[in-house]
This record gives sequence, structure tokens and C-alpha cells, in this order.
Amino acid sequence: QLGLTDRLREQEALARWPELVGPEIASRSRALRIREGVLYVQVTSAAWSQELRFLKARILAGYDAALAPGLVKDIRFTQH
Repeated sequence: QLGLTDRLREQEALARWPELVGPEIASRSRALRIREGVLYVQVTSAAWSQELRFLKARILAGYDAALAPGLVKDIRFTQH
């Protein structure tokens, strides 16, 4: 049962990406998956990847406040 609860929380974290980062960032990125506490996010360009790296601490704090603290421990950004 614990595994299912964790997966549900992870799915909620993915679904709430647009809400937590706002419409401008959400229009240029997409949360793909969470593995072992790492959120993988696809971005539209290297410039947006760099910008989101600067905002990473704020985004992580938003996840801690909105969901279970520590659910998302890190974020990795990739371009598509």
C-alpha cells in the first residue's frame, strides 16, 4: 500500500507542475516523471533550462509546501 500512495503523490506532483510554476514556465516545459525523488522536466530550449536551474530552489520549496515535504528532492531539466 505504501508504494501505491507514493505513486499517487508522484502523479499529483506531475499534474501540479503548471500550477506550481505558473503559465509562462508551464507553456515552455513539461514534467515527465519522478524517479527516486528526482523530477525530470522537459524544456523547449537551453535558455529555459538555464532559467529554471536558477528557480530550482523556489520550485522545490513550492512542492514541499503544496505536497509532502521531500517528495521532490531534486529537479533535472532536459531539452526536447
